[in-house]
Amino acid sequence: MFVGRIPLYDVGQQDGVAFLVMEHLEGETLADRLTRGALPLDDALEIAIEIADALTTAHRHGIVHRDLKPGNVMLTKGGAKLLDFGLAKAAGGAGAAAGLSMLPTTPPGLTAQGTILGTFQYMAPEQLEGHEADARTDIFAFGTIVYEMITGKKAFEGKSQASLIAAILDREPPSMATMQPLTPRSLDRMIKICLAKEPDDRWQTARDLMRELKSVSDSSRPSAQPAGVAQARRRTWIMASALTGLLVAVSVPALLYFRSPAPLARSIRFEIPAAGSPFLMAISPDGRQLAYVAPATGSSGANVLWIRPLNSLDARMLAGTEGAQAPDWSPDGRFIVFGGPDGKLKTVDVAGGRPQTLTEINSGSYRRSTWSRDGVIIFASAPVLRRVSASGGAAADVSELDRSLGELLHSTPWFLPDGHHFLYTAWSSNPEHRALYVGSLESKARTRLMTVEGKAVYVPSGFVLFLRDRTLMARPFNADLLQFAGDAVPLAEEVAYNPQLGQSAFDVSEEGTLIFRRGGPQATATRQWIWMDRTGKSTGPIGAPHDATQVTLAPDGKRVAFSTGFTGSDIWIDDFDRDLRTRLTADPAVDVFPVWAPDGARLVFASNRGNSGLAMSLYEKPSDGAVPERLLVKAEPGQIVLPFDWSRDGRLILAQKLDQGQTSRSELWVLPLSGDQKPFPYLATPFWEGQPALSPNGRWLAYVSNESGSSQVIVQPFPNPSGGKWQISTKGGQFPRWKRDGRELYYLNPASQIVAVSVSAGDQFDVGKSTPLFPTPLAYPAGASASILYDVTADGQRFLLSAPVGPTPAATGNSAPITVVVNWQAALGARERR
Repeated sequence: MFVGRIPLYDVGQQDGVAFLVMEHLEGETLADRLTRGALPLDDALEIAIEIADALTTAHRHGIVHRDLKPGNVMLTKGGAKLLDFGLAKAAGGAGAAAGLSMLPTTPPGLTAQGTILGTFQYMAPEQLEGHEADARTDIFAFGTIVYEMITGKKAFEGKSQASLIAAILDREPPSMATMQPLTPRSLDRMIKICLAKEPDDRWQTARDLMRELKSVSDSSRPSAQPAGVAQARRRTWIMASALTGLLVAVSVPALLYFRSPAPLARSIRFEIPAAGSPFLMAISPDGRQLAYVAPATGSSGANVLWIRPLNSLDARMLAGTEGAQAPDWSPDGRFIVFGGPDGKLKTVDVAGGRPQTLTEINSGSYRRSTWSRDGVIIFASAPVLRRVSASGGAAADVSELDRSLGELLHSTPWFLPDGHHFLYTAWSSNPEHRALYVGSLESKARTRLMTVEGKAVYVPSGFVLFLRDRTLMARPFNADLLQFAGDAVPLAEEVAYNPQLGQSAFDVSEEGTLIFRRGGPQATATRQWIWMDRTGKSTGPIGAPHDATQVTLAPDGKRVAFSTGFTGSDIWIDDFDRDLRTRLTADPAVDVFPVWAPDGARLVFASNRGNSGLAMSLYEKPSDGAVPERLLVKAEPGQIVLPFDWSRDGRLILAQKLDQGQTSRSELWVLPLSGDQKPFPYLATPFWEGQPALSPNGRWLAYVSNESGSSQVIVQPFPNPSGGKWQISTKGGQFPRWKRDGRELYYLNPASQIVAVSVSAGDQFDVGKSTPLFPTPLAYPAGASASILYDVTADGQRFLLSAPVGPTPAATGNSAPITVVVNWQAALGARERR
């Protein structure tokens, strides 16, 4: 208990002034120690952990210090002790107003009553602006103290009070690692979060911070050190000034905090084996059934929906759900709503029956849905959220992008209890503007809640669950006032997360059952280059890890160009001979889909620079970066143009064109690089066609189409598609690539195998033998996809793959189990009592 650690010798009143008599301390203040310069890393971490421990105890009892600084930390033989709670306040509002935090409370000689000198440099922006202080205000001050201990410099400085205020409000301090190169990166990042200008962007509890500090401390110790040393932390004793009457008002209520809380029901945790993507799963509102996407049984191997009752050992496949994306439940648990590979939003009765179509979606960027008890479904179909009746019909937008914030799309909606307001995530090219908002069916006005990394969900017991640094957090939320009601606490660690798409592998039911799937450190984000020959023999990882989403080999096979994700991404080039990585583009916009010119001297890529939202134009740039990029094709509003191939004679670029208003289809276009350079359509049908790859002689075009109901590789004559059509894949296929002599065509099948097909692609076209070459560590996409993660050398003997770090899907079956936590709030209560 907080007050159980305070050596309290007497309590009384003298001349109308309440007082406490406490321990006399011997030692020096941290401020005195800092006059001699920075502390050794181990000492600084030990003191930081002790201060964080003290803050954890104080905050748990509703007390905010509000004047945390080196002068209020005493270094003694027994450890660091946090002093002077004279300006402390109860979280509920007891005590002085937040603005009084500007008053000095340091020992004599540092400040005088009524001035602000001496405390200023450790104040949070909200204190300087006169706003209410809370636990996160202390966390900001804590960050400035640790910064000063590590670097020997104050985080914020100025020649005057005005310039100091400006520094705190507007400037970021230099990285600690720039002044102390041995500073762990994790510690540098941790303190940067402490010093965020907005309270919502900081660590939300001192306990989370203490846990992270301990992890940094343990990892920074020599490996030969006995394990017991890491456990020998000195505990912090929270001390108070004996003559501060305000402490009585704050501390005396804490003396009554010795009551034992009522016992809670137990939390039960178990695991269920499951294949498939960790992000494509949902639990029913009553917590009794799981829905997830995994490969079908039988020969097709296509991804389908599965239903698994928690009281059963068997899962049941739902017929007709091939290629399903992002399943979600109806409020009564009778139906599943999901995205189909044909660009349709569909529902299926869990008891059986064929899926029913509701409306159109953008199948390439469908991100979950939410279903209200009033029969309204909101779904994310880039770039905005749309609504449709649960009985089907025309869809209408319910959100709009804020271009000034660099927003790219809105995703993962979640209805609040009133059925009119909903949570959703705005995804931006600027990480600072990736935020959680409250929207409304009545208007497109919205309220920002906090910065987030992905989806956030609400549970009726009054919590919002979200992911922070792959730790699942729960934060109290008042759904009536539409605002947070407390700090976030951790629930589970190492939860799978895809930073490129903001996907988080967790879900929660209304009645209190939580599900999540774990992923290894950055397993969903970090990839590595590997070469594989036609027998599947691998060279092992080469080059540095990366986050590539589109891969294209240079004609000489010695360089690879790739883009990093789809939000705030750039084009990079890896030179394998020189073991060198260089950045080709550095614009804040989205730069994706690089394609090499036949001579290897130039690249074309897609970018939304100068456009609204996801509208993508084509740009060209020399591969050595010697001159700036130039615009080739300007996209129309709402139009996405993605390059895929460059003809061997250098005269044409083959592209895929999508319109956001026609989300279930895409077209194949040709861009001439001579003459009037006016793009023209090669193939425009009611279906989805994409990923064009032109044969070396320029006579035949391979592409992917969903005309048959699933993605298949097709070949037609070029430049006129009339005159024949050949289906190359048999059970599904994506990402066609040609051998340089035109005698083989390659693609990825649903079993994640590279397939080689013998072809004759001269004056006539013939299809020969189809041979699966080897299994790959690449995941076959659930629907139409344009993220090509492999390429082949000119002779067809070696394949370059952008493979995920860790075991391959072929070896694991994407088999990270689903962890189920029944009554997860009981575990939360137990954590709080500890």
